[in-house]
Amino acid sequence: MTMAMFHRAEMLLRLGYDCSILTLDYNPGFDDQVETIYASGRLSRSVAILNPFKQLSELAVQRKPVRAQLNDAGTQGRYVEVGEAEGGRYERHFSADGMYLHYVRKRRDGTIQFVDHFDEHHVRTRRDEFAPLGWIHKSTDYNMGKVHQERFFAPNGDAYLSRWWNVDTGKPSIVFDLSSTHGVAHRYSSLSAWQTAWMASIAGEASSTIVCDGPGSMLKVIDVPSHIARRVGVVHTAHFEYSPDSDRGPLKQNHSFLERAHELDALVVPTEEQARDIVDEFGAADRVVTIRNVLPTGAAARPRVTVTSRVSMFCTLNAGKQVDHAIRAFGKIASEFPDAAFDIFGEGPEKQRLQALINELGLHERIRLRGYTLDVEGEMRASTCTLLTSRQEGMSYVIAESMLQQVPCVSYDARYGPSELITDGSNGLLVAEGDVTGLAGALGSMLRDPRRAREMGERARLAVLRLFDADQIEDAWRSLVEGELSEG
Repeated sequence: MTMAMFHRAEMLLRLGYDCSILTLDYNPGFDDQVETIYASGRLSRSVAILNPFKQLSELAVQRKPVRAQLNDAGTQGRYVEVGEAEGGRYERHFSADGMYLHYVRKRRDGTIQFVDHFDEHHVRTRRDEFAPLGWIHKSTDYNMGKVHQERFFAPNGDAYLSRWWNVDTGKPSIVFDLSSTHGVAHRYSSLSAWQTAWMASIAGEASSTIVCDGPGSMLKVIDVPSHIARRVGVVHTAHFEYSPDSDRGPLKQNHSFLERAHELDALVVPTEEQARDIVDEFGAADRVVTIRNVLPTGAAARPRVTVTSRVSMFCTLNAGKQVDHAIRAFGKIASEFPDAAFDIFGEGPEKQRLQALINELGLHERIRLRGYTLDVEGEMRASTCTLLTSRQEGMSYVIAESMLQQVPCVSYDARYGPSELITDGSNGLLVAEGDVTGLAGALGSMLRDPRRAREMGERARLAVLRLFDADQIEDAWRSLVEGELSEG
């Protein structure tokens, strides 16, 4: 779930549509996550968040009251080894004759997270996963150490879904839905087929529209019968792999759905350049339409509280964002601006490597990896400029948010998005993708002339208000929902 989805849901709600957000993956922390989203104010409680696993679990509870299912694994075994583990502690349980019985992982509060069961050969035969209140929510059975079956349980102890795996191939095979009140097990060829059937049941026979934001779920949405719902796909990122030896790489594996784009009722793309590329590669010109992401532009501009010579960056710390380029660029100009600071917000797999680079350059007091922040707008307004060094984008929400806060962005001119948002030299600066020296020069020009940077920021807000005109975006989505698609 993303802010783009939340903003669109709120917009559709304002337009008078009954709007829900559908999530398909299994998530034992679903309730807590949903409550966190509502409590944070990111989404109105009028927008329901639905999930097939959650729905089936609730149906099982309705059939039979919840019963306590507290596990006694913590007291099993004559001998117990206890040790510290990440996020809590572990226990190994042995029988009186020395047989290894269980491996128990516990949370910091002492509740059981999961229990692994072993046979006489020390081979795991089952894993039971426990909710904080003590009931098993999932059990995985193993055959010779390989997954054989997954069973999902409601709080009352009833299994509502069984997923079988092919031990030879290591891949999931069939799924049985056990939620019927009549004791009938419904068979599906795969988890995807079951999820598609669930979406179709949610849509019903009414005039419904399913909007899919995740490339991994797009084929499931395409398979929903067209007479049940209008199917709209949304592309948020570049659809090809980055290739250092050419301008374009191969199609991303999770974007293979584009080969079936003609089966969708509409495919929404945030930039005109990407829309043209998709039509050139896959056809479906009568299905592809360009609509910007919904951006909450209604609020008046809040005062800037710019910290002198401060640069900020907001992104996931992964290889594709090329944060190391930003660090090296700042390093090239650090001596010219001894009071300048560079704050990087986000988490990701590259964090440790990036910190090592910062230390290697001797910039640990100037460049800080700040982790996540809930006050993106405030951190932006306290910056001279923001920075984006991605290899590829879809339509950079970060650039748009920065512009909305009257903060200019220095960005690589990557496909797609930056050049449709930034007018180079007017409301921000564009640098050829991969040009670290050029990036350093652009960054230096911002820090050297903060007045010019401020004027760029003022023009940036005006530009983004035009590009993300709420009336135009609402009209475009109303046309899609009503089935009045017009190309472009």
